[in-house]
Amino acid sequence: KDKIHLYNLMRRAREASLNDNDSEAAINALEEVLEEDPSVIDAWVSLGNEQRRVHRVDDSIRSYKKALSLKADSELAVINLAHAYRMAGKDEEAILGFEQFLKLDPRNEQIHYELAQMLIDDNRLNEAERHLEEAIGLAPQMAAAQNARGVIALRRRDSKGAEVLIIEALAIKPDVRLAHFNLALIAEGRGDPREAEELYRKELELYPASYKVEFNLGRLLGAIGDLEGQIAAFERALEINPEFAEGHFFLAKALLASNENLNKAIELAQKGLSL
Repeated sequence: KDKIHLYNLMRRAREASLNDNDSEAAINALEEVLEEDPSVIDAWVSLGNEQRRVHRVDDSIRSYKKALSLKADSELAVINLAHAYRMAGKDEEAILGFEQFLKLDPRNEQIHYELAQMLIDDNRLNEAERHLEEAIGLAPQMAAAQNARGVIALRRRDSKGAEVLIIEALAIKPDVRLAHFNLALIAEGRGDPREAEELYRKELELYPASYKVEFNLGRLLGAIGDLEGQIAAFERALEINPEFAEGHFFLAKALLASNENLNKAIELAQKGLSL
């Protein structure tokens, strides 16, 4: 009962975060808790979560590390620290964090999958494949993991094997993210731009906020001579992600090719360089 006021502050922080979407109020309440009692592990973890929500990533890393200094096997602190490292672009530290979490919880299929995604990005395909097999062994209906196995096959230049795996993923979950995108890459690789266009558009129908899909669609449309469609696709990609530097360059180049709005092309190229 001597600590009931700290409990109430923790509750206030949760309510501010969940009900009011007010991370700053939550952070203030949690900092008040920790100022009085820095040994409250849950407060450090919650503080890290709120700091990460408002993109104070370095602060969140320090908070999670403080929690781990108090309890080295805190699963929440370990995995959230790994996510913070990933958000900060510190991929090697993130991978080590995910691996550490799996020592504590080896049957967590979602973490096996997320770790595999990072390993694919790092081109460590054999390790990624092992974690995907673990994920599918634990959750046979995990379509995203099956699709990721297709990505590994694509990286190994096995387009036929990749297509089989991705179609299997779609049989499990017809709207699995990036499956149609990956099939479009395969269609492009075998010289079938019309099928690739249809597949990119299907991915966008399911996930319209996918700027990379719009970008790939734009490149494909340009290759088949649809300059107007290419410009429109690149513009949509930049509407979705205004910080996409490469998109600025490609749109500038398309405008240059169309010999229209050259001032805008210059602005786009300059913006791309600044990014």
